[in-house]
Amino acid sequence: MNRLLAARGYVYACVLKKPSAFRYEGMNHLAAVSELAMLLAARRGENTELAGIAGIFHDFSVYAEDAVSDHAHKSAAAAAAWMKENGSFSREETEQVIGAVYYHSDKKMKHLPLDEILKDADVAAYVLEHPGELTERERSRWNALKDELMLP
Repeated sequence: MNRLLAARGYVYACVLKKPSAFRYEGMNHLAAVSELAMLLAARRGENTELAGIAGIFHDFSVYAEDAVSDHAHKSAAAAAAWMKENGSFSREETEQVIGAVYYHSDKKMKHLPLDEILKDADVAAYVLEHPGELTERERSRWNALKDELMLP
């Protein structure tokens, strides 16, 4: 089975168990970040599948477990558990995805390429989902991303 589709199916099933409309916001955000991460990975010559998987798991604990506090670390743990259970990922692939999810909230620090892709995808999704609400924390990353993608 396609690993990306399996990851999406797992995450969506977990999010859909939540009884509120918040679950739809969650599914939309996770899907947007996953797709944007894949686009950026393709542009930057990185693994699009792993970028998509990192994107779908990046806020897992927020939307599937109602755990906002320390959500990046909790989401990384959930991704690690799922990837181990799935059994089709190498140790290196697992480490890349887990690292990206783990560090995605640390927008001011520079990390590995997949980490940066996920951070940029998360910021881009936020900007597109909340027009006019760009915070100072995201501004420099968004401006650099606009330059890279040649956006006005």
